[in-house]
Amino acid sequence: MGKECQVRARQQVRANPETWQRGKDRAAFVLQHIRSTLPVALQNKIRATIAKNLGTLTPEQLQTMRVPTEIASLLDELAQLSHSPKH
Repeated sequence: MGKECQVRARQQVRANPETWQRGKDRAAFVLQHIRSTLPVALQNKIRATIAKNLGTLTPEQLQTMRVPTEIASLLDELAQLSHSPKH
């Protein structure tokens, strides 16, 4: 990854820190919040990590999942950066 990409990434993180928090910490917080809003009998249906939750889905269910806009944007940008010409 070139210096320009690193500078751009830092600028984006500083502009929107809530979007670019450490993924594992943010995911754990969100999953714990979701779990706490459910009835006790359903709380154990929410796994501790995103990967464990996704691992319980069938391929058909995975194909119909909606991806949050900010995640789709991040993936699109990463794909563009990976295909940009090297300096």
